Amino acid sequence: MDVEEPRAEVEELQREVRELRRRQRLTAQCLTCGTMFVPTRELGCPVCRSQGRAR
Repeated sequence: MDVEEPRAEVEELQREVRELRRRQRLTAQCLTCGTMFVPTRELGCPVCRSQGRAR
């Protein structure tokens, strides 16, 4: 078994993990309905806003 192959796979997975962590920092979870969303300048969750809930 070649040592280079698993090493490349590990590097690939580490890249994916970093990418996911970076994306996760950009998302928030609404405490009211549990929706994951990207916070914008508008406050609150887009789902709750569209349904007329305050939060």
